[in-house]
Amino acid sequence: MMWYLGDGSLVKGKDTVMLRLSTDGFAPDRVKFLSKRLRDKGIACHRNNDNRIMINAKGIPAFFDFIGRKSPVKCYDYKFELPEWRFTSKRLREVADELSVSYNRLSHLVKSGRLGCYRASEKGRPRMLPEHIERAKELIKTGELY
Repeated sequence: MMWYLGDGSLVKGKDTVMLRLSTDGFAPDRVKFLSKRLRDKGIACHRNNDNRIMINAKGIPAFFDFIGRKSPVKCYDYKFELPEWRFTSKRLREVADELSVSYNRLSHLVKSGRLGCYRASEKGRPRMLPEHIERAKELIKTGELY
């Protein structure tokens, strides 16, 4: 938490977001050690060529589960301002694996509009919110999603 508050940043792109921990002042072997420890906690991250730790979009929920979703210091609230779907949505592949269904069938149902999804932008990758996953479970029970 303290590292993120002091030397971390929320990097927002057009259709993506990632977190950066400024570790460039440390020895590369120590940064590799720290990034491995974060991965051991389930936080998807890597050390980049600038010797900084980058936490990708997939690692964001685990990172904030680890440090908390609210800043303890008001002036750093902006570092925690992420839309709720960043924490609750899952990619189609994850949902297909979780429900033990065909990814292709799940994708087809989304593309045909028979199963809803969330997209952050018009061309964004489809993500499944909890209500979409519940609907997919109903489709499994009726045999429409096999």
